[in-house]
Amino acid sequence: MYDNLFKIVGISKTGLSFCQKITTLWSICGTRSLSDLDVSTSINLVMNAWRARIMQLVDEGWHVPSAPGKVQFMRNCPPVIVRTEDVDRIFQPCCQYHICPWCHSRSIAFLYNKLASFLPIRGGYSTPAFRLLEIRDNRVFVKKSAGKFIASVFKDWINTSRQLMPFLKAAGAYWRATIDPLTTKKGRHLWRLAYSVLDKVPMDYVLPDFVDNGHRTIRYTDMKSRRQLINIVARTCRYPKGMMWGPPDMALVALGVRRRKKCTALYGCFRSSKKNGKTSDNSK
Repeated sequence: MYDNLFKIVGISKTGLSFCQKITTLWSICGTRSLSDLDVSTSINLVMNAWRARIMQLVDEGWHVPSAPGKVQFMRNCPPVIVRTEDVDRIFQPCCQYHICPWCHSRSIAFLYNKLASFLPIRGGYSTPAFRLLEIRDNRVFVKKSAGKFIASVFKDWINTSRQLMPFLKAAGAYWRATIDPLTTKKGRHLWRLAYSVLDKVPMDYVLPDFVDNGHRTIRYTDMKSRRQLINIVARTCRYPKGMMWGPPDMALVALGVRRRKKCTALYGCFRSSKKNGKTSDNSK
């Protein structure tokens, strides 16, 4: 196979596409591009960065692309947001949701569509009967030489964050944990662990006192518009920038740490049918 050029013939204008642009393009490129020209440029930049990242990880010993042709298959993962010539008939997603920018963008579609189903009917002016509660927390650790250290820390991070869920008593919830290898301007290597929780709660909901401990970020939103929806998904599912631009050896460790760990979970009304549930489990 060869590196497909993916000639761009159009830019999608849907709410989901705009949300994908914020979570992925803005995160990786570091700029807020609004014009079609800027989007096309950013798509090409991210595509080249992703292809280069694959080769860096392979050089570091990444075992995933070991099958014949797997590397080229991943290099030709089709981009999102744009329409390209003759793509769907030949090229398919690589499904590396933890690091591939295109598959990461596809993975947020489930959450976006689920929250969209909660919005009031267009043209209606009724007051929403529920709110969305956002809970976020993160910790930063100095890089250690052994990958076992960060693996142990991340495992404890997942278990601790998920222990909150039974106490929140929400009608439904979405939980997501991430690990991001960072490099400061002075060249210092760090690990950033984070988790986000979205809860569908009644208007008179009272948050347990121990949850608001000063470290976590708490935010309530009365769901009335698609703009609010886009902002919520963008805050919850932003692409971890260090997976693309951080040191390759740290990115490889992060992939190993996340392997076989469930990094997203659905509760209550956020659960879907079996068919859509497969989409929601793509971050395992």
